Amino acid sequence: MKIWDKIAKIYAKKRFFGKGLFKEEKFLLPKFLENCKFILDAGCGTGRHLNFLKKFGKVVGIDYSKQMIKYALKKSKNLILADLRALPFKTKVFDCVVCLGNTLGSLENDYEKVVQELNRVARKKVIIEVRVAEKDLIYRRKFENFSYRVKVWTIKTFENFLKKMGLNEFELIEGHKFKDSRFVYAIFKPKILRSKFKI
Repeated sequence: MKIWDKIAKIYAKKRFFGKGLFKEEKFLLPKFLENCKFILDAGCGTGRHLNFLKKFGKVVGIDYSKQMIKYALKKSKNLILADLRALPFKTKVFDCVVCLGNTLGSLENDYEKVVQELNRVARKKVIIEVRVAEKDLIYRRKFENFSYRVKVWTIKTFENFLKKMGLNEFELIEGHKFKDSRFVYAIFKPKILRSKFKI
């Protein structure tokens, strides 16, 4: 959490992703969020997606960085400071839950616990965006004078991760492409999970 508090100000103002949504996001998210009137933006950061998501219904943003939330408040007041591994919501309270921008890959660990929680609070649909490449990677991404840990999956590894959790019915849709990697959206309906493995 400390790193995100430290970089929040420059992250909100300077980072490329903070300048707007990718064209793929503008095209795909409306399709994903059809009939979603109550949405959770899990790992909302400085609020890059909040205004866009509000077009489809009521949105609650959650992040565990106090400083990130501070900047997100400029876009929405419906924000909560909390950990994705222990969401402070009742079961099946949101129509749809989104976890965008490789938020999952920016966590130190506990990927399974986070997905379990996203699944638990969703009623209709969960949408998770991750970054994929030809090889599984964990590296330090530099941002200004700071760096943070990032996980990149292969398609196969991420598919296996979801299946081992008991999420056998999901759809993977390709999003924005980079030179050596790309974003992929995993979309699935919530279900009871009993997975006990660690990744």
